[in-house]
Amino acid sequence: MRRFHRLRARRAYACDVCGTHIYPTAGTFLKSSNLGLATWFNAIRLMLEPPKEMPAMRLAAELSVSYRTALRIREKLAGAAVAMGHDARLLRELQSFVSSPSGAVAKPRPPAASATVDKIRAAACRAFLSRGLAATRVADVAREAGVSAASIHYHFGSKERVLLAALEWSTEQNVNRLRQASRETRDPLATLLATLHMALPGGGMPHDDGPLWLEAYVNVRHRPELLDACESASAVWTDFLVDLIDEGAERGVFHPVAPAREIALGLTAILDGLGFKGIAGFRHLDPALVKTILHRFTAQQLGIPPASIGVTC
Repeated sequence: MRRFHRLRARRAYACDVCGTHIYPTAGTFLKSSNLGLATWFNAIRLMLEPPKEMPAMRLAAELSVSYRTALRIREKLAGAAVAMGHDARLLRELQSFVSSPSGAVAKPRPPAASATVDKIRAAACRAFLSRGLAATRVADVAREAGVSAASIHYHFGSKERVLLAALEWSTEQNVNRLRQASRETRDPLATLLATLHMALPGGGMPHDDGPLWLEAYVNVRHRPELLDACESASAVWTDFLVDLIDEGAERGVFHPVAPAREIALGLTAILDGLGFKGIAGFRHLDPALVKTILHRFTAQQLGIPPASIGVTC
């Protein structure tokens, strides 16, 4: 038995006697990752213990990583879990380690608590959409969710944080449905148009959360500590559009005139601006004109014929 010390410049440990280097992640699915092992251990705990269905946005918040990094972590763990051989065995051993009382990582929240949080988020979405933030009390959300007001304060702390949790839940539901539709149709243009149409007020989004976004923007303006959560929810939509544009470009359907993220930000800006006027009830706003503006911008930015998406002139 020898004592080893951590090398600063490498993910390795050196024997204090002979200098032999040991690389713990060599030959594993973690070998090319720049993330710390503690982050991976936490990800394994969160993803593989019940209830196992953790949305990427919540995983990003739990691990303090970006949304795209959380997506890559999910894909890496899913691939290792279904693989045969060393990676799958290693994953089972790591899962057992981080789940044990002697493991270095804290045990996760019980499944019942997770189910309660999701119940509150869904109920808050319904309550805020029905009454608005100002007229909705924590007690109203508690009644809708079938839990105590104390439970909501325990999990979220304030009504404003409940609002952002409701927005997060709604975003997860909408984007997950659209991702599923994208996988089924395999048509990036059809999926993109469906997304844009559904995002407009009254467009048929399963959870029409435009009013929640308006409430969130106003609150974030006066509560900067809520900005990170609001930005994370917004990034889910932007990343989804970026993925669609990149997929269409790879398949030769789109010929973007600008980077995918720039186009996605332009589309979300148009949707926000026109959508918020629609939510407010602006009488001069012609739905047909709104759709034409959206289609024309989309065709210009993606380098596709305007007629292919219904713009005639």
